[in-house]
Amino acid sequence: MAEKRSSLSKAGELVYHFEDKLTLWEYFVYGFQQLLVMDSVFALPVILGHAFHLPAAQIAYLIQATLIGAGVTTLLQSAVLLRLPVAQGIGAAATVVAISLAALKFNLATVSLAFVFSMLIILFLLAPIIPSKESRKSILEVLLILIKQPQVYGVLITLIGISLIGAAFSLINAGGYKPLYNIGSLITVTMILALIFIFRRGILRFGAILIGILVGAIYSYAVHIMSTQEIIEAPLIALPRIWPWGLESIQWNLVSAGLVPILIASLMLPTEAIGVYYTVGALDNVTITDERVRKGILGETLGSLVSLLFGSLSTTTYAQNVGAIAVTRVGARRVFTATGILLIILGLL
Repeated sequence: MAEKRSSLSKAGELVYHFEDKLTLWEYFVYGFQQLLVMDSVFALPVILGHAFHLPAAQIAYLIQATLIGAGVTTLLQSAVLLRLPVAQGIGAAATVVAISLAALKFNLATVSLAFVFSMLIILFLLAPIIPSKESRKSILEVLLILIKQPQVYGVLITLIGISLIGAAFSLINAGGYKPLYNIGSLITVTMILALIFIFRRGILRFGAILIGILVGAIYSYAVHIMSTQEIIEAPLIALPRIWPWGLESIQWNLVSAGLVPILIASLMLPTEAIGVYYTVGALDNVTITDERVRKGILGETLGSLVSLLFGSLSTTTYAQNVGAIAVTRVGARRVFTATGILLIILGLL
């Protein structure tokens, strides 16, 4: 078994290891490549915004807040607390429970506040504070052991997938049948699928979704169903705002009702993240200790609070970026620090 593990390790050995230092140009190129893998930070805010019937300007701000929240958390995890090559972004579990509550007439301010409360519960009551005895586990660690059971986690993941598919179909149906719009959608989807199936690696595979959206946008501009006038008139730099939804819009009578499902979703985020920690550690034969896991979950919680205060939802570690490391064999964690910086810059534009 040991010989087999050793041969597998050599077969997928990294070109750049976790602590390797690269040039500034390499940090930018590889960091941008990892950013292109993070399609969820662009797609999920749009789905979320439509679920809450937000106007276009607020959906644009939601994307901005998500990018900044993802960037701050990625910086925190790659450079300070976890110190592994990981990227953070808005969590699918958080998005799905928010969409479900939107269908029950919750507004986004109320859902965001309930997420803040759930993060504070995790941080102060269930948090992975280092126990006085190594054998003793925190309440959060015990809960994560229960959630990680295949019977529980498998059902939760399945429900997340079904909910996201339902949200996507509702977006399609909301548009009605408009030939020019539908042709644009067909071009976009076809381009994305073609790039994914034709290319197995490289920038065209990793950036398939963003490239497909760009091609669809060019078509939309050419047939005059998209205007750039508002973009031209908008300021180049837009600073984020702390709690942009305002306290007056919070449905205080619904906050407690949404807290239980939101707390369950919030517990799923670190559960998913821990699995990613062990996966990425195996790429460079790095042992993931309990202390490191606790620091990682602390980073997840603090980063989520930052993201929520800017107006987005809770974040989690993205598994697709680990897959990109396995393909590119670039595992330097400072590359992900560059990704975090690029995410923040994009969020300010």
